[in-house]
Amino acid sequence: MIQRWRAPESGRKSSFFVGLVGIALLSLCPLGKEVLADGPAPVRILTSSLPHAVAGLPYEEGLLLCSGGAAPYAWRISSGELPPWASGPLGDGAAAYIAGTPSSEDAGSSTFTVEVTDSLGQSDTRELTLVVTTEVPTDYWSYVDLPDLTDEERFAFADKTLEEWEAYYLEAHEQARIFSDALEAYILEWYYNGADPRIPYELLPPSINNAKTLNWTLVRPEEVSPEDQWFVLPSFSVPENYAGIPAHSSDPHVTYLKLVFLAPLDSQLLVEGDFPYCRFMDYQILQPFDPEYPASGSVGGPEVPIVDVDIEPDPGHANPFRTGANRLNPQRHYHLTFDLKAGNSAELNPELMVSPYYRAPGNTRVGGPFGSSGAYGWSAITPSVLWVRYYAPDNPSDPLAGAPLPRAMLRLKTGETFWILPDATLAKRRETATWTVPTAMPLDPLDYLGPSLGWLKVYDLLLVRAEVRGYSESPPWDDTASLEQKKEDARNSVAALFKRGPWLGTPGNLEAAATLCHYNSYLSRPFVLEPGKVLVITGKLPTTPNTRGGAAAMTPAEARYWSISRYVPWTSITSGFQEQMGEGLCLGSLMDDEVIVDEQNRYIIVYSKPEDRPANARPENGVTWQSLGPTNFGSLTIRWMSVWPDHFLEAHSPHSQNIPWATGAWSQDTYDSSLVGTNQPGVMGPYHPVIHAMTTQEFEALGGSLDPNSIPAWEPASHPPEVSRVLANGMEIELPYLVALRELDSIRVEVEATDQDGDPLTYAAYVDGLRVPAPEQKGGSRFSFDPETRTFQWDVPAGAGREDPYKLMVVVSDGLQTRTVTVDLAVDSIHAPVVDRIIVNGVEQESPYQATVEELRTLRVQIEGSDPDGDPLAYQAWLEGGLALPPGSNDQARFSFDPVTRTFEWTPQLTTARPEPYELTFGIQDGVFTTLVTVEILVVPSPVAPEVSLAINQEEFHPGGTLRVTLTLKNDFSPATVDLYLAFGTPQNPLAKMIPATGPLARGITLPSGFLRNISLINYTFPPLFRSGTNGSRAAPLFSAQLAFTAILVPQGGNVNNPAVWLSSDTVSFTYSIP
Repeated sequence: MIQRWRAPESGRKSSFFVGLVGIALLSLCPLGKEVLADGPAPVRILTSSLPHAVAGLPYEEGLLLCSGGAAPYAWRISSGELPPWASGPLGDGAAAYIAGTPSSEDAGSSTFTVEVTDSLGQSDTRELTLVVTTEVPTDYWSYVDLPDLTDEERFAFADKTLEEWEAYYLEAHEQARIFSDALEAYILEWYYNGADPRIPYELLPPSINNAKTLNWTLVRPEEVSPEDQWFVLPSFSVPENYAGIPAHSSDPHVTYLKLVFLAPLDSQLLVEGDFPYCRFMDYQILQPFDPEYPASGSVGGPEVPIVDVDIEPDPGHANPFRTGANRLNPQRHYHLTFDLKAGNSAELNPELMVSPYYRAPGNTRVGGPFGSSGAYGWSAITPSVLWVRYYAPDNPSDPLAGAPLPRAMLRLKTGETFWILPDATLAKRRETATWTVPTAMPLDPLDYLGPSLGWLKVYDLLLVRAEVRGYSESPPWDDTASLEQKKEDARNSVAALFKRGPWLGTPGNLEAAATLCHYNSYLSRPFVLEPGKVLVITGKLPTTPNTRGGAAAMTPAEARYWSISRYVPWTSITSGFQEQMGEGLCLGSLMDDEVIVDEQNRYIIVYSKPEDRPANARPENGVTWQSLGPTNFGSLTIRWMSVWPDHFLEAHSPHSQNIPWATGAWSQDTYDSSLVGTNQPGVMGPYHPVIHAMTTQEFEALGGSLDPNSIPAWEPASHPPEVSRVLANGMEIELPYLVALRELDSIRVEVEATDQDGDPLTYAAYVDGLRVPAPEQKGGSRFSFDPETRTFQWDVPAGAGREDPYKLMVVVSDGLQTRTVTVDLAVDSIHAPVVDRIIVNGVEQESPYQATVEELRTLRVQIEGSDPDGDPLAYQAWLEGGLALPPGSNDQARFSFDPVTRTFEWTPQLTTARPEPYELTFGIQDGVFTTLVTVEILVVPSPVAPEVSLAINQEEFHPGGTLRVTLTLKNDFSPATVDLYLAFGTPQNPLAKMIPATGPLARGITLPSGFLRNISLINYTFPPLFRSGTNGSRAAPLFSAQLAFTAILVPQGGNVNNPAVWLSSDTVSFTYSIP
């Protein structure tokens, strides 16, 4: 049964996993036909909990769902009461609503019982609780509907998944497959057998089928129009009265298209359209289903992009975004394919997911048919989404940039095409909502927003909000918590919930994040401006293509697009400024071609209240002015778009190579504020946007002819420390700092720094993001860092070599500003020796190495090796664990190893053969490593062993007669040493008596190769023979018997009683009788 989300309990799985039991049963009983054959199933309420209502906002999520029974349905509250602000249940179908608008006085909870009765009189009830909160959920304005969880509940769920990671990961994939298979089965039933096009409520979890996206209905592709499929957030101009501003269009110069869809795994999303007439276009699809790197479509990891220049146009058509192509060519059609799978987005798109480029050839990408929200959404499965962005349409009055909306359809792996269209009325209304800013929204100045703060680079929207909050609540602005703790809290907001961070795997370590354009680098900064003052920003603008000026072709430039936008947080509109950052309501934006620049492409941008506008803040003075409107606070966001290589300023743009996450994010312990985090040029050089604050009168005093360099600096209280020298093993090294090492080397890195403000400096070191302990705390670590001597020490162990260098980061801090010295430690492996060849009796062998030899044959195995490092090598050999010594060292050994010729030699003796192979092990040593290689040697029996034969002088004997026995020994093979036994008995028991009784007739006989002779002549006189009686006594004489002599050859020392070791034997029979 599908249940509404509830807060996780200890040891309990998410209700989605529980809900899939119903889906599994549905798939086993195809479309419920067996159940429905005798009438409708009993009516039952599917809703098990209600989303929270938000004070001050309409409650539109109060959806009540039922299944089974027969329509119409009657809904009522059977016990308890709705809160006074709410009405309902409204509706007489399988879906009903509770609606209303609560106020802040209504905060709290109400519990009541809902009852539904169908036309047959069947009823079901469900107790529900409705909570009113004053906090707006993150997904309130999104198309997704996630569980109402606190951060504490999310982190607890994340901890539990880590504790049981393998089980959680496998189960998440299993449940996704169950859901996908059931969905695919229903689609096929509709496609071929005419099942109801509306997908049953039971089949979809509440994170998909909810008030925002309800009644998912199957249609043929030709029956749906693009206008029904796409959410359109058009580009716009900010109204002068700040009324009716689109709440979710981040940049007014951009049109955002959003396609919300759902499909089974291994299907495809097919899109076709016309290239728009604009500056930039890209598609970004929700990543493949991946519980390891979750994303819900509104928060989480980065989508999978395809940028305009990578799209191949249809034959005979042109791609207007490619440098030199005709931008105005009317033939501009294209087709795209998105394979919808589960897995890691970087592995499934191997060339593409590389920051900051995100380039790959071809018109196919791999995305997700639905999303995994991970711990943030209690593993809820969410619909997938495809974003399209049109930046700067050529005609600003045409948001769709002269192109019709793209057409989209879905295709199963078996070829059937379809679309699933939800009733997304609420989602579209929320996402296209407009807001009006109150006429007056003043805010007192905040100390932490002074001149010491530069810009924060945005790696994730959730992260940057947490960083601003953490920055404002940490020393020196707030001493209630340590700086280290606030940083950890901020970075865990995405590391624990979405596995995002610079030291985590790909795609979690990429600069891009959900809902952000991959090709933009974002810089943001909150501000508060005192009355009577102006905010001035100066810098150098990157060159961009002149597409809105009617250019016929795309031209190379330093950036594809640049803008600076001003926002006020959404929460501040209803509940005051929350000191949070991240894009909210856009109150103004300037793109590159709207900014006045001088001949060096430098700009002066002035923000102020209209009444505080300086008289010289006008275009004729070289100044771009924008009104702050009703507010004196908010945040500024700069978008710098880079499309490699034609629109890419490698040295100074704020992309991830110039400002890596590890040093560019405030939440990292290795944060380097000198990059962009302080109010003075850093890595961006002249392109750094420098902030100035001054009174209107001070600005007017600058005169009518302004130079950006003449604007008085807004001097910070603290400047970042300056690095004087970096020494490696006593030698000064230059930027970029790189030290080449080998395993077993020792490295000592010292950092010397100064501070222009005279502030005391502290030092800390990190390797790959992990704090390096002090020498006295070193413990089992091979690293150490002494903050007093500013010295890092590392004895590089064997096995430490790797392809990527180790990142040693020494952070120098003056208490507010930091500078991070990054030294790449490239460690080359001391390579183990390698086996080049194994040669057996002159023939080179392939691995796995094997050899076969017969007993008494000589086997020679030679090894050839080399060392990648050129080190001298030593060789050894072991046979079955026994060390093979050089020839002549041990005459008793049958095997030897010559370390000079690297040759092992062995002559297996007789009876050495066995079914299992012998293990010959070679060892190659270079002084550090020993490489072992095994050769399996199978010893097989000798095909020609020494032979013994018997002959007697006659075949019948009487008592007193003499029997002459002749033994002949023959050896046609290798030399052998044997023992000879002679036995007397009967043909049935030839070994009854040994001659002599004490052992072999001859011991240790050496038979050279080619040996052939009579080795013994025996005369035997027979006495009378008697039968054996009881107790060893004699019985009657033996008058007649059949007797035999047997000769046996065994290897020297062999056991004659074990026929398996006999080399040869011969038996002669004769008759004994009394006449």
